[in-house]
Formats: sequence, structure tokens, C-alpha cells
Amino acid sequence: MAEVEFRIEPVQGNALPLGTDLGVPGRWRMLSPSIGLGSPAEDPQTARSPIAGSRFLGSRTVERALILRLECNGSSRSDTEAAIRSLDRALHPVGQSMPRLVARYTSGAEWELPFTYESGLEEAYQAWGDRTAEFTVALLCPQPFWVSRSSVPIGPVAPPEESDPLLPPLIELNVSSSTVLGSVQVTNPGDVPVDVAWTITGPGGPTQIMIGGRGWRLNTVLGVGDVVRVERQLGRWVVLDQDGESLRADMDPAPKFPQLPPGTSTVLIEMADGVAGQSSVAGAFNPRRRVVF
Repeated sequence: MAEVEFRIEPVQGNALPLGTDLGVPGRWRMLSPSIGLGSPAEDPQTARSPIAGSRFLGSRTVERALILRLECNGSSRSDTEAAIRSLDRALHPVGQSMPRLVARYTSGAEWELPFTYESGLEEAYQAWGDRTAEFTVALLCPQPFWVSRSSVPIGPVAPPEESDPLLPPLIELNVSSSTVLGSVQVTNPGDVPVDVAWTITGPGGPTQIMIGGRGWRLNTVLGVGDVVRVERQLGRWVVLDQDGESLRADMDPAPKFPQLPPGTSTVLIEMADGVAGQSSVAGAFNPRRRVVF
């Protein structure tokens, strides 16, 4: 068994396992060299200096390009054709839903990379005979980072019971009778900053989240059983209650939705008028990395 196993997960249908071990047969295989699994390319921004050279203004990570050598094997000409057709279906998006290249480690950890097909399956007749077909496939990944399929929780942070002064070991709280105020140490094990999805459970409010001096404040006062989700959906931040109604207008002007940087950060969480045993604030994020090897 390889230390990292790859598979293609189509939008519809069964996954296609990609064999990578030398000498081990498989219906679909990923051969060497396959390009683009490492760190994605950067687009540095510079401005011409009046003295000499230029000034560095920053850099952004661009779309990831994958060039994969993929092999299809069958027991006959018609069986090889069936394998090629399965691969072709698996590589194409359905509407705006993209297939995914998934890397699974022996530890059980899985990282995914959504992609869309560009080219490479055009050649139908090859010199390999009728039981093997090899293609050099070009794929484009609009989001360049590998995303963990396991989310990392933050909290939940909640008012302590008056009779129980003990709190979770990673949380230091200054609590009055009406406020949950937490300083939570959170570790992002990935390589790049990530968005955090927040869940606020009433009663209580307003609620404030701060990471590195940036954050947002939701002024809604929640009732018993009320739940609010603050998360990024389809590229934009939404603030939704349990009925799906937007509460974005209840936020302070120009809210900042800070990402969690790699390493350990302090997250400040405040919720006014929280009730022990009922109120809580919790977060979750999926780490992202640059390289799978």
C-alpha cells in the first residue's frame, strides 16, 4: 500500500482509484511524471522604483494547473474503452459542481483538490495495444490549496456553571454574570490562513469575535433555542438564523471576517447575557495545505 493513495471523485458516480505503486496493476493509474501536486505558483506584484529595480508590493497564489499522466487498463478492447469512458465522465464537472482529486494518507487523513477538465483525452488510438491507453491530462484548480476533509473545532465556549469553576484547559475566561468572554488558543496545522465558520446558540447577545485585532460584532439578542451561523458560502459571507433569514444588517458597519493564520493564534469570544447550560459560541475550520507528496 502506498503511503499516499489518490482517487478521482466524480460529481456523480463511483470514485476511480489511481494506482501509483510500481509494478502493481490497476484499472486506472497515475504515472510519473505528474505535475502540479506540489506548491502552487505565485504572482508577485512589484512597482518600478525611482532609484533602481523595483519595490515588492505583495504576492497572490494563482490557480493551480495539474498535468497528470493517467493510464487506463482493460481485459479487452471494449473493456479498455469502458475504462476510458469512465475516466472521461469522472473528469468533467456537472454544472458548477467540480470533481475532486483526493489524497488519502495511511493515517486516514484525506485532502481534496477540486478541479475542472481542460484537455488531454483527445487521442483515441495509441501504440500501447488494445488493453492499455495513456493520456496526459490538463486540469485546472480554481482554488489552489489542498483542503482537509476533517474539520478542526473551536470551543464551544459557554458560561460556566456557578457551582463548577473548572473550564476546558485551552480556555481562559473572565466571566461576569452577564458575559461570556473567552481567550482561546487555537492551532491551525495547515500552511495557509483559513476561514472559520461560527455557530452562536442563544440565549444572549450581542456577540463579538476577534482574531489578531480584526473581527465582527453581531448585535442581535438571541432567544432560547435561537441559532445563528456565520460562514462563507459561494465566496461571500452570510449571517443566517435557524430559519435561514439573513441577520447581516444586525452587524456593526464594515465587519471584518478574519481568517485563522497558520500556527497558534488567540481568538477572543464575547457574548453578553449568556446563560449557563444553554448559550455557547463554537467555530470550525478545515485546514489547507500547499503540498501533497
